Amino acid sequence: MTERASKIYFEVQPKLQVPMRGRLPDVNQIEEDFWSSGPARRLRDKVGCYVFAIDAPGRGGAHHLHPIYIGKTTRSFRLECFDSDKIKKLIRFLQEKGRRVKALYLILIAYPGSRKGRPNGSAIDELETFLIEFATRSPFSSRYLINHRKTKPAMWGIRGIVRGGRGRESREARELAEMLELDGRTARRRVNRKPTAKSAGAPARSPKPSSAP
Repeated sequence: MTERASKIYFEVQPKLQVPMRGRLPDVNQIEEDFWSSGPARRLRDKVGCYVFAIDAPGRGGAHHLHPIYIGKTTRSFRLECFDSDKIKKLIRFLQEKGRRVKALYLILIAYPGSRKGRPNGSAIDELETFLIEFATRSPFSSRYLINHRKTKPAMWGIRGIVRGGRGRESREARELAEMLELDGRTARRRVNRKPTAKSAGAPARSPKPSSAP
């Protein structure tokens, strides 16, 4: 099996707006028809990870999407996302901070339906860990996050690359980050380039004599 064939490509689905009554989730409407119509219907029995997000003020007062809870399921989105524990978490959060919230969304990151057999629970768990780690890296994205599991800060960092604190990035750190393409950086590689006359040490051409009298 090739590396490409063995990879699991989760698919981000269009965000679903959670019905509200005032500032709180409309539990009755969620239970009655959230999963029975629209895009949610075809996703209700899928598994994977999910993110509850709010439309709330961010930098400069403009509204942005902020994650408030990141979870996973190997049962189904329908059984997991709005169970009693999640509803309690959402209500508690919105009671405390819901005044500035314009809308509540559910974003599903679905395990690929094209893969045969039982869903890979380890891959789903790794994805949840990855999402929580990235959400907690920035004060902007973590300001509303209510997750408690997997949010403990890492005990290590690399100066100038990952959780490196303050200070100027060294040339060595920049080269390593580019070589490993960390944080989307692209290495400035020169691969299979033919040497030019100048770089090969060949003498430069002398200028052509002028034909003017």
